This record gives sequence, C-alpha cells and structure tokens, in this order.
Amino acid sequence: MSSINALLVPFVGSIVILIDYYNRRSADVVQKKLLTLLIFFVLTTKVSDVIFSIVNGVPVEALRYINWAACTLYFLLISVAFGFIILLFEHSLIGNSVSLKRMATAIIILNAIYAALLIVNLFNYMFFYINHDNFYVVGDLYMVVFAVPILLVVLMLLNLLLNRKNVNKRMFVLALISSMPLTLASALDILITDSFLVWQGFFVSVLFFYLFIIHKAALVDNLTNVNNRRGFDEYIQSITKSANRKAYAFVMIDMDKFKDINDQFGHVQGDNALRDAAEILRSSVRRRDFVARYGGDEFVVIASTDNVDIIIKNIQAKFDDFNAKKIRPYQLYLSCGGDVYKPDDVRPISDFLTHVDALMYLEKERRRGI
Repeated sequence: MSSINALLVPFVGSIVILIDYYNRRSADVVQKKLLTLLIFFVLTTKVSDVIFSIVNGVPVEALRYINWAACTLYFLLISVAFGFIILLFEHSLIGNSVSLKRMATAIIILNAIYAALLIVNLFNYMFFYINHDNFYVVGDLYMVVFAVPILLVVLMLLNLLLNRKNVNKRMFVLALISSMPLTLASALDILITDSFLVWQGFFVSVLFFYLFIIHKAALVDNLTNVNNRRGFDEYIQSITKSANRKAYAFVMIDMDKFKDINDQFGHVQGDNALRDAAEILRSSVRRRDFVARYGGDEFVVIASTDNVDIIIKNIQAKFDDFNAKKIRPYQLYLSCGGDVYKPDDVRPISDFLTHVDALMYLEKERRRGI
C-alpha cells in the first residue's frame, strides 16, 4: 500500500499542476499545448505504473498479460513524456519555431525506433520479461531499454548548454536545475535495475520546470509577450551586478500617435498595435538581447553592443517594412532615444535611464516639428 501511495502522490501532484496552470490563463498557446500533452503522458505513465504495482507477482495468467502491457507501456510513455519536456525547454528558452519543429522530428524518430524495440522485446525478452509467476524480471540488455530516454536527457542538456549564451543567465540556471532530478534518476535506474526512480525524478523535474514557467510568466507582459517592467528591473539588476561588466546599448522607444489609433480604430486595434510593435522590436535584435514593455506605449531594448546607432537603424527599418506592407489599417510611428552604458560609467543606472528617456523625448519633440 505504501508503494501505491508513493505513486499516487506524484499523480495527484501532476493534476494539481495542470489545474493551477489553466487557472493562470497563460497567453502562450504553444506552451499550453506542450504542457498539457506532457501532463497527459505523465498521468498515463503513472496509470501503467500503478497497474504494475497491483498485478506484479499475483499468480493469475490473465494478470500476467496485463503486467506485460503495463511494463511495455510504461517504458514507451515515459520516453514520450521525456520528449515533451524537452520540447517545453526548447520553446520556453529558445522560442524558435523552426528549431522546435526540428527537435520534434528528432524526438518522433527516436521514439518510433524505441517503440519498435519494445515490440521486439515481447518475443525475445532482451530488455525485460514477465515470468510464469507473473514477476517482472530484467533481461540481458536491460540497460538498453533506457537508451532512448537517456539519449533524450542528454539531448536536452546539450541543447541547454549550446544555447546558454542566447538566454537570460538566470533562466538558464533555473532550466538546468529543473533538468537535474530527471538526469540523476535516469542514471540511478541504470545502476539499480529494480528502482524505477525515473518517474519520481521526472515528477520533481516537472515541478521545478513549472516553477520556472511561473517565474518566467511573472516577468512577461501578458498583452505583448515581451518582458514587463518587473522583468526589466530584474534584468537591470543582473547586468549591473555582473562581475564581467560590458557595454550595453539602451534604446527607449515611444509609439507616436498611439492615442489616434485607439480613438480612430478602437482599443482592440490599439492592443494589436502594441503587439505588432513588440513583435517588430523582438525581430529587430538578436535572440539574446532584451526587449520589454516599459509602460503604456513605451518600450525598451537592451543589446550587448557599444553601437546604439545600428540598433536604432534596425528598429526603424523594421517599422518601415511593416508600414510598407499595410497589414493593418494604421501606420506605426515611433521615437527612439539611445545611448551606451559602459563598464566604466560611474553614474547610477537610474540616472543613466533618466538620461536615455530624456533623449527619447527630445527625439519625440523633434519629430513633432517635422
């Protein structure tokens, strides 16, 4: 009974995570689909695990077949769940749709191979088998049964390491911590053949990852899906406290004639204008650069470069391209002010931000005279 209770606690916990997530009404549709599928496969895996705990060792021939099915599904479904948590990491940290599709294709191929091997195992018992007394017994190639899940874990860790420079350092550390329980549990399951610790490790990783999602969501503006003021404040603290100080280009952006869009086309189109502006700004800089909605119709871009003029030119060019396409019934105009915050700058960061904000308003006044 205690072993079943140990299985039910993560089961109920996964349901609680899913309910809490939906109550938060995340605006990230892709993340919502991936997390929902992840929890579904996790719960399905736990169902097979509970069935195994109940029927394993019960000397009834019909239950022996159920035990076979439960064990086979367990290994397959845990591998599929591994795939979805990797896709969640990919989407949450990298956010590139092309890269996400490429990763999904690799995961599908690996799991298809894995499913074929598990089917073969039903006939040659190379990984595991259920003996005539209905007990689970490991096979000669038992460790291979973890090859694909372990390969997926390695793939996730490599992906994190390869992209560490493209994401916020704190986000990278949180993601790395989230992956550790799963990695350690997978390794222990290879060393201790009857441990089945991978599920417990998986649940802890999902819990950590959910906390990571919540933390990240708290820093994101719900309307525009870029960083909010809280995310901006946290980012400023991280770059000013960093031991490896370097130059950062700060650009303040204010949308001109935004009130006219609201008055003429309504607040729905006003919201669309803010979303469009955020998307254009995001596409104007590198993935690792920082974009935030500073407040109202004002945005800020921070890039690790000492050439602020190039950043401003890129932003203006992207807005010009958007206006030329006439996608919306309005045009987007903006005023930019920018400067470089250098490592040897002795000013408090608050004074520097006031300075950049003043440059933006000077440009706004200049544009009014055109």
